[in-house]
Amino acid sequence: MTRDKATDGTAGGGRSDGSDAEEDQDEGGPNLALLKWIVIGLGVLIVIGLGVVVVTVANRMGGSSATATDPVRLPAAFGRAAIQAGPETEIVDANAGGDVILLTLRAPGRPDSVVVLDAATGQERGRLELERRLPEGAAPASTQDPAR
Repeated sequence: MTRDKATDGTAGGGRSDGSDAEEDQDEGGPNLALLKWIVIGLGVLIVIGLGVVVVTVANRMGGSSATATDPVRLPAAFGRAAIQAGPETEIVDANAGGDVILLTLRAPGRPDSVVVLDAATGQERGRLELERRLPEGAAPASTQDPAR
């Protein structure tokens, strides 16, 4: 039996081994579909992973704002610096930030004050005094401060 090229599948784009493409799809269909889903899933994972890497690098390169828990680096020691204060004056709080040191002082009978010191030299830059004023129409609750 002889077959011409139009009927054996080699002339019209068929395969040279005599099988049709439809037969190949039917035989490998489920495996090919599974492989496609695996490739798509891995591609999505690669894109997500790349996004995480880009965001992490961007966050590390960007300037971070200093928070209260960040350590503050002070310049080298400046030696001894004297601060004008009375004998019963106590340091209530001390903060360092940037190029200044802030000391909150409390003395009996005087308003609280904040002393601003230069962190590099220890010299006093200035002093802020807290004036306590009652709102209009308010009566003083007590003459003694319970925190003292």
